Amino acid sequence: MTILTLTNEVLNALSSSPTSENESSPRAVIVKSKTLYSLSKRLVHSQRLLDGTTVLPTATLQRSSEPYIIATVKVEEYRRSIPFIVRGSDAILEVGCHFGRTTKLLDQAGRYCIGVDIGPKIIANAKNQYPELSFAVGDAWKTLSLLKLRKTLKEEVDLGYDLVYADIGGLSGSDGHLESLSLLDALGFSLEPKCIVIKSLCMRQLASRLNFFPDVWKKFKS
Repeated sequence: MTILTLTNEVLNALSSSPTSENESSPRAVIVKSKTLYSLSKRLVHSQRLLDGTTVLPTATLQRSSEPYIIATVKVEEYRRSIPFIVRGSDAILEVGCHFGRTTKLLDQAGRYCIGVDIGPKIIANAKNQYPELSFAVGDAWKTLSLLKLRKTLKEEVDLGYDLVYADIGGLSGSDGHLESLSLLDALGFSLEPKCIVIKSLCMRQLASRLNFFPDVWKKFKS
């Protein structure tokens, strides 16, 4: 995502060294980029979802390598998204499930949820607390292994998932947006879900700044 890095560097440079006392950072930066155009169309700030400003067409959403992305922060907001996104027929994967509390909520809301975490002791604890749920040790970046879990744990022939929830540590640092976008691309292209919900401060901040230009143009024309 070189264009995003370049844009951030330009904005940081302008804000840190204005040429005069009366000048400030630009109100907007218009970028010609097919990648950012696609991302701006799909990236949703969680607060806009929760307050009804944005409504996902959950009944008609199709699985895609370019799914909707819901950017959340903190566990409470991450979990509050469930009734706005999950349908009873959804097969769900949670990467970074920790001890399985959110996995349990997702399993209750959808058809089922498989919880994955990189720590064997964490998964052992989750299985002990929720023996009726499906958990597995796995790495969020090793998407081929994630792809196979639905077949091995649920004995289903379909691959991929309807929804993916991601709560991965380290996605809110100074370079968190690049790592988050890389992870989102990997999950999207491999698992082809309808929507990915990610807990990442950097992605939430990006969602508040990145606007889909046709929507902006309609407001301007009206």
